[in-house]
Amino acid sequence: MLGEEKKSEMMVVMMRDVHLDDVNVLNRLRRVFEAYSVVSPKPTFILLGDFVSSRSLGVSHVLSAFDALGDVLSSYPALVEESQFVLVGGVGDVGWGGMFPRSGVCDVVLDEV
Repeated sequence: MLGEEKKSEMMVVMMRDVHLDDVNVLNRLRRVFEAYSVVSPKPTFILLGDFVSSRSLGVSHVLSAFDALGDVLSSYPALVEESQFVLVGGVGDVGWGGMFPRSGVCDVVLDEV
């Protein structure tokens, strides 16, 4: 269990409908990551799906979208090293099928990040 002094220093940033196949969303993520790259301690980021704008685009599109997230994160090595990232798929994401509780993002997708 964390001590009281540690709890007061924790920060969580939550974002939903993070469509990784949308250039505007990726640009906004860059701005968010840029802003948090200079704070200490680094926050935990919780990214909630849907991660792609259309379910019908297939697995290769999903992999490409997560590859784009990896490209964005590569510009912020301190965040990658010091932050925690939690990715929770939405009901429209490939592989989740609307089941609850939702499982984590599958390893083949995370390999792209």
